[in-house]
Amino acid sequence: MTKIVRTPTKATGGVTPDELEKMKAHSDMWIKRIMRTEPADYDKLKPAIEGLYEASGLKKPKVILVPSPIVMAYAYGAIMAIREKQKKEQTNG
Repeated sequence: MTKIVRTPTKATGGVTPDELEKMKAHSDMWIKRIMRTEPADYDKLKPAIEGLYEASGLKKPKVILVPSPIVMAYAYGAIMAIREKQKKEQTNG
């Protein structure tokens, strides 16, 4: 059997039963999150997104929250069409 080694810079030799249990709990948590269908809490979501960008040192994005993936697809198409029109107007003056 291969020796299991764990150091701050190295992990070799397979997975311990404890690690396997923790990985299962972690994956179960994410599967539960992915499969949920209740509406998002928009009052919490926007500040959370902005906070992630701030913590990463990135410029705060313009956050547009929509109720579903299909609405997002339509909103994206509309926004891109508006931006393209604005670019043409700026170029043509």
